[in-house]
Amino acid sequence: MVREVRLRQAKRYAMVSLGAAAAVLMALAVVAFFRVVPVPTVSMRFNDGAVSQIQRGLETMVDGDVMPGDRLLLERGEVELAFSQGVRALIEAPALVEFVDGNAVRMDYGVGYFHIEREEATGFTLDLPASRVIDHGTSFGVIAPAGGAAEIHLIDGQVRIQRMDGDPVSAVEMKPGRAYREDDSSPSGYAMVPFRGGRFVRHLPDRLDYLGIDVEALDREGAFTTTGRLPGRIREVGLGGGGVATVPGRSGTALHFDGGGSHLEIQGWAAFQHRPSGTLSFWMRIPEGRHQLRICPVAWGAPHRDDVGRWSVAIDPEADGLALSIRAGFDPAYHLAASSRLGYDTWHHLAFVFDPKANGDVRVRAIVDGREEPESLLVPAPDRNVPDHPLIVGNHHDPALWRTHAFKGEIEDLRVFWSALDAEDLASQRDVVNE
Repeated sequence: MVREVRLRQAKRYAMVSLGAAAAVLMALAVVAFFRVVPVPTVSMRFNDGAVSQIQRGLETMVDGDVMPGDRLLLERGEVELAFSQGVRALIEAPALVEFVDGNAVRMDYGVGYFHIEREEATGFTLDLPASRVIDHGTSFGVIAPAGGAAEIHLIDGQVRIQRMDGDPVSAVEMKPGRAYREDDSSPSGYAMVPFRGGRFVRHLPDRLDYLGIDVEALDREGAFTTTGRLPGRIREVGLGGGGVATVPGRSGTALHFDGGGSHLEIQGWAAFQHRPSGTLSFWMRIPEGRHQLRICPVAWGAPHRDDVGRWSVAIDPEADGLALSIRAGFDPAYHLAASSRLGYDTWHHLAFVFDPKANGDVRVRAIVDGREEPESLLVPAPDRNVPDHPLIVGNHHDPALWRTHAFKGEIEDLRVFWSALDAEDLASQRDVVNE
């Protein structure tokens, strides 16, 4: 949806005398005229499902003109801000942005991409709680967790960064392809960190854009390809058995894994790797048989991390059915188990939702067969500075147990969404109620 909002400025006046030669004679009748400075505007465009409000003092508004000092609280989704001076910004929730004037904003927390589109916008200023970013015609990204150290990533052009409480002489002139994080132990107040320019959303995505596997089409080398509007590359890894095959599925074509360890790796994805917000969903069926060990349909993250840098969806055979859980690393505190067992030879729809909070933590929720689980999991934000790792479909290597949890069964319609969805959102994609 699109909402055009005027950023209203206080009127400025200029008094001009109408006749210096007659000033004495007309001292009691000075006439002045007033010139109103053009009012800058900002256009706000939200993706579908975004939740936001405008805060003005103690008032809260859903809509209306924005004035200097007003704050935009973005609780869910993304918003694109287009300033009439020529600045375009895309902000990801959760975020709190204050409008200073037509060429300056303050972001208390959030993730943002900023692009200067016209020369007259040069000098655009972004204030963070502990830093000031002055743009000189460029594109840059900012990651500012609530109460944490902010990161500035310069994509192209030039920006100047300096600490709010520091000496201007210690300011840093950034070069393209560099990134800095606030660091109180450094003389400049900043330390270099790995550059992650691809982390930032540069164009407003539809909330239901997704990355998936196109099992109906193969590329020229006979490999699986991605579907949806998000970028991705698929590589098949053969570790034994008959490889990854296609079979008739619940309503289309499914991927079949025979338990031999062969799996798919989706490269170049970023929905979970560096973005704290996202949803992973898929249909799954496990045939009746001798299942004694854990199997994992999906896993992602750094293989040897023992924390929230490594995730897996686990299926454990129990006497009363299949126990479903999602796990981060080895710590049981970061394991979320489903409240009921899954059945054999039955198609189940599984969805795992990562919903970021203002303080940087992430709420993990599970939706099984269209019903949200009563329990959820609160975990720290993902480490944005770990190297990229693929999304693995059909296998998971557990370094703690020196064991591979190869999946045996079928997976259909796997999707990775940009945003944290709910049961209603998923139902709008397909009927996710178990038949």
